[in-house]
Amino acid sequence: MKSGNEHRSGKNHPRYLDLDGQRFGKLVVLKSDLPDRKALVICDCGTELSVVKTSLKNGSTTSCGKGFCHGATKDLTGKVFGY
Repeated sequence: MKSGNEHRSGKNHPRYLDLDGQRFGKLVVLKSDLPDRKALVICDCGTELSVVKTSLKNGSTTSCGKGFCHGATKDLTGKVFGY
């Protein structure tokens, strides 16, 4: 017989978000069954981190947060500065 909490957890639960392999901006989900409603993701830059699944779903987290992932570094080839 199952205890009171077992029927609420696991991949068969209707609130379980199986996001494995899905892309959210620059993040790809590697494993979506971490504790505390988190998922292990990898950014296009190669950084691995854990994020809350709902922040992926609602679009508030789309990269690892490092400057080069947000486009802070731009290609300045051929640009002229000053004279």
